[in-house]
Amino acid sequence: MRPLELTLSAFGPYAGEVVIPMEELGTEGLYLITGDTGAGKTTIFDALCFALFGEASGPNREANMFRSKYADEQTTTFVRLTFSHGGKKYLVERTPEYMRKAKKGDGFTKQVANATLTLPDGQLISKVKDVTEKIEEILGINRQQFSQIAMLAQGDFLKLLLADTKQRQEIFRKLFKTGYYQELQYKLEEIRKETYAKVADGRKSVAQYISGIMVEDNHELAKEVEEAKEQEKTTRDVIELLQKLIMADTQKEELFREQLDGFHEKLKVVNEKIGMGEAFASTKKNLNEVKEKLEKLALEEKEKEKCFNLSKEAVIQKDNLAKELVLVESEIPKYDVVNEEVQSRDMLREMIGKEEKIIENLLKTQEKRRQQINESKEELEQIKNSSAMVEKLDFTLQMLEEKQKNLESLSRNLLGYEKKQELLKKQVENYSTRNAEFLLKKERYEDMDQIYRDGIAGVLAESLQEGKPCPVCGSTAHPLPAKITRNVPTEKELEEAKIQAEKAREEATKCSTEVGATRELLVKMEQDLLEEAKKHLEVKEISGIKETLDTQKREIINTIHETKEHKKQELWKQARKGELEKNIPILEQKFVEDDKELTAKKEFLADRNATLVEKDNNIKVFLEGLKFKTKLEAGARKNELQKKIDKLQREYEEAEKNWKIFQEEILSLKSKRDGYEKTLKEMTVIDMEAETQIQKELQLSQKNLMEDLQTIVLRLKTNEDICSNIKKREQEIGKIEKNLQWITALSETANGKLKGKEKVMLETYIQMTYFDRVINRANLRLLKMSSGQYELKRQSEAENNRGQSGLELGVIDHYNGTSRSVKTLSGGESFMASLSLALGLSDEVQSMAGGIKIDTMFVDEGFGSLDQESLEQAYRALASLTEGNRLVGIISHVSELKEKIEKQIVITKEKSGGSFAKVKV
Repeated sequence: MRPLELTLSAFGPYAGEVVIPMEELGTEGLYLITGDTGAGKTTIFDALCFALFGEASGPNREANMFRSKYADEQTTTFVRLTFSHGGKKYLVERTPEYMRKAKKGDGFTKQVANATLTLPDGQLISKVKDVTEKIEEILGINRQQFSQIAMLAQGDFLKLLLADTKQRQEIFRKLFKTGYYQELQYKLEEIRKETYAKVADGRKSVAQYISGIMVEDNHELAKEVEEAKEQEKTTRDVIELLQKLIMADTQKEELFREQLDGFHEKLKVVNEKIGMGEAFASTKKNLNEVKEKLEKLALEEKEKEKCFNLSKEAVIQKDNLAKELVLVESEIPKYDVVNEEVQSRDMLREMIGKEEKIIENLLKTQEKRRQQINESKEELEQIKNSSAMVEKLDFTLQMLEEKQKNLESLSRNLLGYEKKQELLKKQVENYSTRNAEFLLKKERYEDMDQIYRDGIAGVLAESLQEGKPCPVCGSTAHPLPAKITRNVPTEKELEEAKIQAEKAREEATKCSTEVGATRELLVKMEQDLLEEAKKHLEVKEISGIKETLDTQKREIINTIHETKEHKKQELWKQARKGELEKNIPILEQKFVEDDKELTAKKEFLADRNATLVEKDNNIKVFLEGLKFKTKLEAGARKNELQKKIDKLQREYEEAEKNWKIFQEEILSLKSKRDGYEKTLKEMTVIDMEAETQIQKELQLSQKNLMEDLQTIVLRLKTNEDICSNIKKREQEIGKIEKNLQWITALSETANGKLKGKEKVMLETYIQMTYFDRVINRANLRLLKMSSGQYELKRQSEAENNRGQSGLELGVIDHYNGTSRSVKTLSGGESFMASLSLALGLSDEVQSMAGGIKIDTMFVDEGFGSLDQESLEQAYRALASLTEGNRLVGIISHVSELKEKIEKQIVITKEKSGGSFAKVKV
C-alpha cells in the first residue's frame, strides 16, 4: 500500500482544506515530516489511519475528536486518500462524527460518520462498516496489524523493550493471538478444581452416609458405630461394621415375623365370631325398618290411586285439541304462497330502485363526458402548432451544437498553443544551459591547448646549446629560451577535452535547432489560432481569446440546456395532440352509445312499475281468505296447541309411571321382610362383649410387635442402603482420584506451577518462540546501529522459581563480554534497542500476515536522545528499510536529519490558528 495524495479538511489543527501530494515523494527512500510542536505532524499519521480504517493511529485519540477547533462553521470535516496497491489505484473518503451548525436555525446538529470507497473499476462502496471491511480485504490486514507493521507511534518504542513477562504476555497475546493457549491453561486449572471438588464432595457424601447408620441404644456394637460417625474408622472397617449390624437385624426380623403369623391366626377366628354377631344384629335392625316402611305405604296407597284415575280423564281433552291442530296445520302452507308473492314484489321494488340509480348515474356520466369532449377540443386548438415549433427548435439546437463544437476545437487548439509555449520556455532554458556548458568546455580546451604548446617549446628549449642551430628556426643564438611549465596536459587529455567541447557544441546546436523549430511552429499556431478566434469569437488579440472563450462556452451550454428544455415541452405537446385527436372520436362514440342505453333503461323501468302494481293487488286478494293475518300468527297457534297436547300426555304418562313404581316398591318391601325373618331363624347367637375383649387384647399385642418389626425393618433398610452407597461411592471416588492425579500434573505443567521447575506457562512458551523470532530480526538492525556492540537476548532462566518467567529481555555488550538487563541502557541506547525491537516486531507481524506487502512505513519521534554517531547509525538502519521500493516517513525535530533528508513534508502553524503542509523534494 502506497499513499499518493492525502486531503485533510477541518481535521485536527488543519482549519481549511489541505492537499498533500505524497506521490511527489517518490517510490523509495526516506522523507521527513517536520514542523513546530503541535503543528500537526502526528495528525498526518492519524489521517492516513482514519481514512483506511476509521480510527486514529494511536490509542489516546478517538475519531470524534478530529473536528478542527480552528475551522469555521461552514467547513466540512473529512479526509480523502488516494492510494495504490497491487498496481491499482483506490480512492477512499471518510467523515467522522462531529457537531456541525444546523442548516436551519442557530443551533447545532450531529453529523453522522460516513465513508465511501471507489474501486479501480469505478464501483462505489458506501457505509462505514462495508468500506472498512473492503479495505481490510484489499490490504489483507486490519487497523491493529497496520499500526504494528507500518506505524511506529510516538512513545510506543520503549513499552515492549522495558516490559516484564506479564506485560509482554498481554502485548503478544494481541499481536500473535495466543489467547487460545491461555484459555486452555484456565480450562485445565478449572477442570482440576472441579475434579478436586468432586473428590471432596465424595468424601463428604461418604461421611454423611456414615452419620446416618442406625443402631439400638443398648446394642453391643453401639460404641463402634459412634467411633465410625466420629470418623475414627476406615471406610473398610465401617463396611464390616455395617455388615454385622445388618446380619443381627435380619435374624430379629425373621423371629418377629413368625410371632406375627401366630397373632394373625388367632385374630382370624375371633373376627369371624364377631362378624356373625354383627350380622345377626344388622339383619334384625333391617327387618324392623322394612316393617315400618310397609305401614307408611299402606296409608298412601288410596291417595296415589285417586291421582292416577284423574289423569286418565284428561286424555279426552287432548283429543279435542288435536282436531283443532289439524285444521291450523292445513292452513299454514297457504301463507307460503303469499310470502313468495310478497318477496317477488319486494325484489321487484329493489330492482326498480337500482335501475333508477343507474339512470341517475348515466345522466351524470353523460354530462361529464360532454364537458370532457368540449375541454379536449379547446386544448387541441391551443397546441395544434407544436410540430412546427419542434422542427424550429431542432434547427436551433443543431446550430448551437455546431457552435459548441467549434468552441471546443478552439479550446483544444488554445491548450495546445499554451503547452507549446511551456515547451519553448523549457527548450530555451535547456539551450542556455547547454550553451553555457559548451562555452566553459571550449574555454577549457583552448587553455589546455595553450599550456600544451607552451610545454612543447619548453622541452625543445631545454636541449638547445649555444652555437648549435635550433631544430625549429635554425638560429645558433638563443637569447631567451622558453621555460618548461608544470602540469602540462598529455596529448590524450587534450584530445578528450577537445571531444567534450565538440560534443557540448553539438548539444547546444541541437537545442538551438529545437528552439527555432518550436518558435516557427508557435508562429504558425498563433496565426491559425487568431484566424479561428476571429471567425468564432470576433477577437483580434491572442490575449483575449481565453477569457472570451470561457464566457461563450458557459453561455452556449446554458442556451443549449434552455433550448432542450423548451423542446421537451413542445414534444410533450406534440404527443398530447396525437392523444387528443385519438381520444375525442372515442369519447363522442361513447356519448352516443350511453344515450341509447339511457333510453332503453327508461322504457324498461316503466314496464317494471306496471308489474309492481299488479303484484300488490294479488297479495291483497290472498290475505282476505285466511283465518290469521300472517303465517307467524298461525304458527304461534299451532305451537300453543301442540304444547297443551304434549303437556296432557306427559302428565298422564308421569301419573301412570308413579303408580307402577309405588306398586313395585310395596312388593319389594314384602319380599325383604319375608327374607329377613327366615334368616334370623337360622342364625346362632354370639356373646359380643366377650369376643370383643379378646379381639382388643390380641390387636394390642399385634400392634406392639408390628412397631418393633417396623423399627427393625427401617434400621435394616437404612443400613443396607448406606452400605451399598458407601461401596458405590468409594468406587467412584477411586476413579476420580486417578483422574485428579493426571489432570493436576497437566494443569501445573500448562500453568507453570511445577515445584522446583522454571515458572513458564504454556501460552508463554508459545510466545517465547515468537519473541525469539522478533529478537533475531531486531538484532540485524541493533548490531548495525550500535556498531556491533549490543545484541538483544531473551533470558532463558528466571531470577527465581517463584514468579512467572520466559519473556524477560537482556542485552549482551560485545565490547566487554557482559550480559545485563535492557533497563540499564542509556537513553540513546534504549532508543536504538527499542527501535530495533519495534522494527523486528513489524517484520514478524508482516510475515505472519501472509507476506502482506506494505510499501510505506512511518516512524514517529525519538531521535533527540542520540549522539552524532548513534544518530548516523540509526539513520543508516532506517535507510536500509527503503530497500525494495519502500518509502519511510520520519517525524523529528533533529536538525541533522533535516540536513540529511532532502524530501520533506513541512508543517507550519499560523499564530491565528490553523496549520498548513507543503511537500519539499
